[in-house]
Amino acid sequence: MDVLSTTHLQKQIDALALENSQLKSQVDQQSINQRFLLEFSDRFATYKVGDEFFHSLVNYITEQTKLDYVFLGELVEPSPGAFAIRTYALTAYGQTVGNIQYDLPDGPCEQVIRGQLSTYPSQCRRLFPKNQTLVQFNVEGYIGYPLYDTKGHAFGILTVMHQSAISEPEYISSLLKIVAKRAEFELERIRYETELKDINQALLEKNQELVHRNAELASFSYVASHDLQEPLRKIQAFGDRLKTTYAPNLDEEGADIVERMVIAARRMSMLIKDLLDYSRLTLRPDSWRPQPLGELLDTVLNELEIGIQDTGALVQIGELDTIPGDARQLMQLFQNLLSNAIKFMKPGTAPHIRIASRRVSESELPAVFLPLATQTEYCLIEVIDNGIGFDAHQAERIFGTFQRLHGPDKYPGTGIGLAIAKKIAENHRGYIMAQSQLGKGATFSVYLPTQDFMN
Repeated sequence: MDVLSTTHLQKQIDALALENSQLKSQVDQQSINQRFLLEFSDRFATYKVGDEFFHSLVNYITEQTKLDYVFLGELVEPSPGAFAIRTYALTAYGQTVGNIQYDLPDGPCEQVIRGQLSTYPSQCRRLFPKNQTLVQFNVEGYIGYPLYDTKGHAFGILTVMHQSAISEPEYISSLLKIVAKRAEFELERIRYETELKDINQALLEKNQELVHRNAELASFSYVASHDLQEPLRKIQAFGDRLKTTYAPNLDEEGADIVERMVIAARRMSMLIKDLLDYSRLTLRPDSWRPQPLGELLDTVLNELEIGIQDTGALVQIGELDTIPGDARQLMQLFQNLLSNAIKFMKPGTAPHIRIASRRVSESELPAVFLPLATQTEYCLIEVIDNGIGFDAHQAERIFGTFQRLHGPDKYPGTGIGLAIAKKIAENHRGYIMAQSQLGKGATFSVYLPTQDFMN
């Protein structure tokens, strides 16, 4: 065998030996990883959460590595643009110590938060001379592993540090990698839990503010119903007395002025009453129960009997459902819609009003209706009339407060009746809409949940 053949053979033997060594190293690493997993699973078989978990995890890593410092921390922003690490658990020389917070710049932890495994088995303090934390703890060896949230952003850190060189960095890196997933889950769970507590606290404060505002509103309602109405009643009373007692002494212009004053006072009184009705539209749990719509409608028709007789209105009632709600508000809803249908009749044509309800699925709701609560089924109530109708472009505007399409002299009212109807529908987690054409009547559609969301 010549020299060249011997050299070539030796190279092959060396390559095989290197490959065998690498395979053995991989097998050994896999064996170590499996042992870590088994030990870790056994150690944390009893489910721990929060601080208890973090301290147990850091103590476990300390036991396995025998290194001087081990900690787990999260990324925080104590001031805009300034980031730091706040530890959840920290051991020093094998003992649990108090948590710390330190700045990120000029240190290996900054690299970790950028999503990089940082391994500096030795000379760490020399490589990062400006980092005060490394100087304070006299750190020589450092290994840091990033913790990721569910969006893939590094938001925490798992770190070991030693005052002398770290002799087995691959072994320690594998250990940190194995336990990182469980640490990520717990750190994010705590973050969500903290956010939820903050949200609940903010909600509690808002509710307290709402209670205060409602008390103020109740006080305003009393003032409006008593102190504001009383002067108006006197104006009307004195106006009526002027008309009856002093009529012979008033000329035509004087009588007209008195009449206008009385009408204006009456209109103002109606406006205040409607505003009070609107402001008092709140739901009370004690009044919430299944309501047979047919019975409620019968009560409303009795109250509107005179207006129905005077106009010769024909009211046709179809099938009406039973749904959960507030009886007083649902009757107000019917009364406002029926009153509108009677009021806006065509001249010379008796009102013809049809009322019925049917069940519809969530997929049949109008696209503009975004339910606040999950409901699989709704009750659709339709009130259809043959009145003067309105321009389709006004279909949303008519539900605003004080929105009128006609002057008060032609059609009396305050322009708040449909706003009240809309508020009642919203109180019941529902929706109201109108469809119409000029001269062709109108259809009011009310969508109300069939499932009880209050109790």
